Amino acid sequence: MQAAEFLKEYASVLRGLTRNDKTQINTLSMLAEDNKKFAEGVVGVIEQHILTCPPPGKLPALYLVDSIIKNVGEPYKAKFSERLPEVGHGVGYTYVPFLIRRTHNS
Repeated sequence: MQAAEFLKEYASVLRGLTRNDKTQINTLSMLAEDNKKFAEGVVGVIEQHILTCPPPGKLPALYLVDSIIKNVGEPYKAKFSERLPEVGHGVGYTYVPFLIRRTHNS
């Protein structure tokens, strides 16, 4: 599968993450793990989603970031840490600073 095709599918599945659904988060995390070669694109899709989705979808997307960082690790951990403060700043949840600290301290 080509990067553009995969990222389009990933974004489509991500748009369906509108609540804290463990099954969807695990599915998206496993897709990220199985497609590490597209990590930069996956991170970009998730960051764009966080920045543009309606407010109720932001926290579940942050849970997805947490799941990927915890369960998959690199290269996602490094890539998310590059822009997570900027992306998370506009979200307004106290969870974001905790996630940033945990990401940088791990």
